[in-house]
Amino acid sequence: MLVFCPTCANILTITSLPSTSPQHPSFSDPSADPDTDLAPRNRLECRTCPYMFLIPRNTVYYDKREMKRKEVDDVLADGEGGGGEVVEGTLGMVGWGLNGGGIANAPVVQCNNTDCKGSQAEFYQVQIRSADEPMTTFYKCKMCGHRWNEN
Repeated sequence: MLVFCPTCANILTITSLPSTSPQHPSFSDPSADPDTDLAPRNRLECRTCPYMFLIPRNTVYYDKREMKRKEVDDVLADGEGGGGEVVEGTLGMVGWGLNGGGIANAPVVQCNNTDCKGSQAEFYQVQIRSADEPMTTFYKCKMCGHRWNEN
């Protein structure tokens, strides 16, 4: 959570009180036990104006959250747990997609795997480098599932 200065509207940062500060508990009583003392040890401080807010010692000023990872979708899903299906198109074209929302009528090329007897592989192109570089072509054999790419 971000906290802003009420006087100048800049962000406040958390800093610890120096032991020489008059607000620090050991300044007035050097014999005070630091473990049982409930006096503030930290403060919210503005870096542009003299505003300062003392944070009570028993106050929690952080919130730890665990973020959930997103599932990665298989772009060339073939029903092997990816949730996609291959659909035969027109004029020798093949379309594929995840739950029917993928690329339709994608052209096919021959598989480059020497052990595979398949004659077709699906492909798609993505611009993953700078605009003046050629697009990267990703291939997947329809028969054996072999994947490769060309720059």
